[in-house]
Amino acid sequence: FTYQGKELTRKEALFFRSISPTWEQVDPLTGKNHFLGYPGPDYDKDLIVWADWKPIMGENAWIMMGALQSASARYSTQIPVDSKEVQLAKSIVPALQALTTDIGAILHAPKGTADKNPNDISNENNASAYTALRMMYQITKDGMYLEMIKGIEKYIKNHGRDQDGKILHHGGFYEDKVFNPNRKDFAVDVQTWSIISYT
Repeated sequence: FTYQGKELTRKEALFFRSISPTWEQVDPLTGKNHFLGYPGPDYDKDLIVWADWKPIMGENAWIMMGALQSASARYSTQIPVDSKEVQLAKSIVPALQALTTDIGAILHAPKGTADKNPNDISNENNASAYTALRMMYQITKDGMYLEMIKGIEKYIKNHGRDQDGKILHHGGFYEDKVFNPNRKDFAVDVQTWSIISYT
């Protein structure tokens, strides 16, 4: 996977959004591990395998939020910056930085993610990142997080919504310094989650 042309170390990269304890899978309804026409691996075309090894930005933002909520419950008033929970959240930040575009939005997934355009921007995922970064800023007071927050705000204001500013786009694609919004899909969750995130 590459993050806008940059390769990250294992410790800097995003986590996969879903994992499975085994590569080969069994259909829970039939008990079989083969299905005619399943897009299995080259060595066994009908073999059912776990095919969702995708590092998605939004799910990683939720890992950050979950870790920081856990820290809040554990420490209540003053969360130690060196706590395991904060360190887990911090470990995701290099990938978010590497996926941040010059218009302030964070890309949906790195290049090499199956069935994902590396130029895709998800407004729902940016709302998640915005919330996770706000939490990090509240805990650490590190200006780096504030800059990333301001970048997402700039993106939403200038690109992420319709001209009236009333409806958020589903997202869009940013390529060669040009943003093309996705106006064909209306996603209710983008609207509702953004109301919670940005207010």
